[in-house]
Amino acid sequence: MTVLIVDFYDSFTYNLKHYVEPLCSNVDVVRDDELDIGLIDSYDKIILSPGPGLPNDTKNMNDIFKFYSGVKPILGVCLGMQGMAQYYGADLKQYYVSHGKKSKIKVDTDSVLFKNTNEYLEVGLYHSWHVEQLNEKIFTPISIDEKGVLMAIESLKLSLFGVQFHPESIMTPSGRIIINNFLNYKR
Repeated sequence: MTVLIVDFYDSFTYNLKHYVEPLCSNVDVVRDDELDIGLIDSYDKIILSPGPGLPNDTKNMNDIFKFYSGVKPILGVCLGMQGMAQYYGADLKQYYVSHGKKSKIKVDTDSVLFKNTNEYLEVGLYHSWHVEQLNEKIFTPISIDEKGVLMAIESLKLSLFGVQFHPESIMTPSGRIIINNFLNYKR
């Protein structure tokens, strides 16, 4: 299996790479503004890294959804989830800042990402924005936090998966399971 991690200039990108490397034959990290969209064809799966700013500040995120939703499995982490949800009509809101904070989330253990986990998980948060008004014709909400904020989404029809938290953070003990579940997902 080959995986492309699109780097939106986040310090956690290589943590993601280190989680993925033992589980597949090849992992490449390419910065968003250096990505040739056509090269994505040669990868089996795509991971969109966290990053600063908003999804509309990125160069290629919307094109990735335009050309590869429903074609290749895509996991969006933090900024990646926000962009995924926004591309399909969601709003982003900023009510509170959660940088380097732990949170407890409730998850749907029947979902792809949360198989073999507990119903309640501790996760690491590093965000200022969160998703509201999710398009539930496209996505199923699969996790919320203690404040009722959406923490994970999936669309099996489009092979899209998003997490607002950071599975690659040391504050997310189940992070490797979540990443492994995504990599083992078959369309």
